[in-house]
Amino acid sequence: MSEFRIDGQEFKKKDTPRYDLSPEEESLLTEGLLKDRLPEQLDRDSRFVTIEVGGLSDYANIGRRIELDVFSEVAGAYNEQMIEQYAKYESSSRFFLSIDANIKKAVGVLRVIRNSSNGVKTLNDAQKEPFFVGIDDVKIMHNIADLDSVWDVGTVAVDPEYRGPDSGLVSIQLYRALYLSSVRNNIDHWVSIIDHKLFRVLTGLFGMPFVPLADSEPGPYLGTEKSHPVYAHVPEFYDKMVDKMASVNSATAKNIMGRLINGQDDTSIFSD
Repeated sequence: MSEFRIDGQEFKKKDTPRYDLSPEEESLLTEGLLKDRLPEQLDRDSRFVTIEVGGLSDYANIGRRIELDVFSEVAGAYNEQMIEQYAKYESSSRFFLSIDANIKKAVGVLRVIRNSSNGVKTLNDAQKEPFFVGIDDVKIMHNIADLDSVWDVGTVAVDPEYRGPDSGLVSIQLYRALYLSSVRNNIDHWVSIIDHKLFRVLTGLFGMPFVPLADSEPGPYLGTEKSHPVYAHVPEFYDKMVDKMASVNSATAKNIMGRLINGQDDTSIFSD
């Protein structure tokens, strides 16, 4: 145990990483993150801000708490299961944290897992039942010369109160932050395993050009009945979304895709 101090307030914490933050700990960490990373005069139009943090930062535990809450809801996940699944990827993770700046509450997270000596989680998991997708097949089919150019979209989790067309800005901004950071870091490839319901939203409503990973088929994964191993080529992302937006009639879908493509909220995204 060690002591953690923010604004003169002190509490004890276990070693990072953690998924079981108390409400008090999370509140203090969120307040500290906003003070550390946001300018005093914040030039933004959005209610939400997205902040990128490293996986071994204490602030990353804010994202882990959201992951646990959301995945316990949709897949029955629990603290020990999250630790088991992600322990060897914690040091190679990065977190994009979405915060409702009006009430200083963390409401969403997107975790990226980079290649390391432990590999890429999606590619490791996709080799197993029910997908049986070989890493060499993925590299050949998607023209991946170096796994260091791959980012695994390991988790996307949004508080239930912040989902839906009107409050979907959280998810939009998280993916926009992911795209910007990928471009900055010369990342050409995304892989992920996505629950069927989210897959339909991302490819249908959001128009995101994910394709099956090495022509794989969906199947049950980590408590979900049906999940899709997917791939996206980052350099083609912008042009493909522009082309798709031209054929969309829904005003809601056009607004969402426009925000993803044009970045109206980029002044509210803060990289590490």
